[in-house]
Parts: sequence; structure tokens; C-alpha cells
Amino acid sequence: MTGSTALLALALLAADEAAGISLGTDAELKTSGRLIETTDAVRFEFTGPASVAPTVAIDVNRNGVIDRNVDFKVGVRSDGSSPCLQNLLGEGRSSICRSPGDKAQLTTNRHGNSMTTVITLQKRGISADGFGFGFSAVLWNRSGDFENLLASGDYQFGGSVEFVRDRPNFMGEQNPNLPPQIMPAIHRYEGCLKRSMKALEPLDRTKIPSLKAVPASCMTVRAAMLDEGVEALVALGAQKTDATDAMRRILDAADLGIDRMVQLVEEATLDHRR
Repeated sequence: MTGSTALLALALLAADEAAGISLGTDAELKTSGRLIETTDAVRFEFTGPASVAPTVAIDVNRNGVIDRNVDFKVGVRSDGSSPCLQNLLGEGRSSICRSPGDKAQLTTNRHGNSMTTVITLQKRGISADGFGFGFSAVLWNRSGDFENLLASGDYQFGGSVEFVRDRPNFMGEQNPNLPPQIMPAIHRYEGCLKRSMKALEPLDRTKIPSLKAVPASCMTVRAAMLDEGVEALVALGAQKTDATDAMRRILDAADLGIDRMVQLVEEATLDHRR
């Protein structure tokens, strides 16, 4: 290889590294992400409003399931104060926040009303086979208390990625594939549920009756969001009866998250007794 050819190859490599792989853009949250690989690390870069906080979860074994205390996620503490690393303990369960140490770095750069968040992960800490890792990138809207899945998949070092689209990822998350016009209504109801649940933390077995009552505490919000969602679906051409049935099923699915949390709290109590 001649000197000029080598320089051209290096320039092309640098250009590819700078561009990275697009993770897509969330139109509702006005946030985009990309994945960039370097010699020793990978960077997840997110740009969007300062009210949106990204989290990246890593499937170290690339096996499509959560491996307790092996897989982990990195983001910002709920109060926005500092980076947070949590080991994954199971679907919907994770350890308390701790400092990422040398396992990951998180930096933010605010420019006007926009924020760029960079989560850098060392390759040696995210890949059991040395060839790649699974991931899930989630955006949390601080002001609305809801999350959107931006992208998830399997990344192979060297720049090859296979996105998970039509099935749950290793975290059990899946894009809802619903009309964007009804998502604000759904998210406001989800936000009410999450705020009510957060008020009960830390969760333990004594909180189960109150946890089961969370949907009832959000009934007024649910009724208003049902009407809003039905109106949006009718505007898209649906019959009102069909639109009402569809929105009720969607809101019922949000309530199932409470049932799952009750189950997890009960299981955690049994695990502790063992």
C-alpha cells in the first residue's frame, strides 16, 4: 500500500467512525441516537431536549435474555445528579444505583435547550465472547414520567448491527407500533401510574395493597385519556366503537404493568426468605 493510499484508508476509517450507526429518531421526544465504535470502546450518543434522559442496557452474553448480575444498564440518576450503573436482576428488576467506575463513562453537553449525552463503554466490559454485545437504548421523559424504546439489537464489532423490531428484546421491551397520534394520551396515563408507584418506594410486601390500588388512583386521568385517544383514532378514520375498544385494551395493558410489579415484589420477598 502506497503512502497516499494508506492515508486515504485512514481518512475513510475516521469518517466512518465519526458518522457511526444511526439508532433512529424518536419524533415525539425529538431525540436521536447513534452508536460509534472506536478501537477500545463503543459510544452511544444521544441528542435531544434536556428533559429527555437516555439509558443503555447491555446484554453481555448476547443471548437475548437477562443474565442476573451480569447484564447491566447505564444512565443518569432519577434526579439528574450523576451517572448511574445498575446490575439487571430480572425483567423489571435492577440493583440500586452505583458509580460506573471504569466500566462506563457518561458525559453531557448542553447547548441552548438541547442536550447531547454520551455513554462510553469499554469493549472488554460489555462482550463475553469478544465479538459483540446486545443492547437496548431507552429514552425517559423526565417531565412526563414515561419511557420510549429508541432502538435495540445485537451489535458485532466492526460495525454490523441487527436491530430487534417485531419481537421483545432481551429486556422484554418492544416498540408498541401504535399510531403516534394516540401516544401522548397513553403516556400521560402511564406517567400517572409511575408517579403513584414512585410515591410508594421503596417497595416491599407491606406496600402490595397500595400498589394494587394504583390504577384506581389514576382513574380520572384514564377517563380523560380514553376520550382523547378515541378522538384521535376517529380522526384517523376509525369507527367510534372500535376506537373505544382499542383504547381500552391499550390502557388495560398499562394496568398489567402494575400486576407484574406486584408479582415481582412478591417474588423478591420469597427470594429474600430463601
